[in-house]
Amino acid sequence: MSDLSYWTLAERDQQLNDAVEDAIAHLYEDGGAALARWKDRLSEYVDLQGTLDALRLRPSTEQPWPAFDNPMLGYLKERSAEIVAKDGLEAAVTWLAAKAWFEGALAERSRFIRLLDAD
Repeated sequence: MSDLSYWTLAERDQQLNDAVEDAIAHLYEDGGAALARWKDRLSEYVDLQGTLDALRLRPSTEQPWPAFDNPMLGYLKERSAEIVAKDGLEAAVTWLAAKAWFEGALAERSRFIRLLDAD
């Protein structure tokens, strides 16, 4: 391998790393100890998603983000508050994170199916 191709590959790798960092930069806006513990693993996680990480850069007014008046979002928030009262904050946050993740995946799959059916 010539020096030129090595530097080209190294530059490409750096550009990819920079792109990953840019894609998850919003996660770092408020900093905190959690960020210090998770930053490396988050970077690897986002890197494995390839071009899908661009979805994180969309404004919260566009899909895949839910509308603020989305009934599922309302339910998840209200149910989380009930769980806090009954089982505590940690149980509620865990429940909410898992359910929101699942509902987000369902919503995106549903949107994709509608797009296919429209063609």
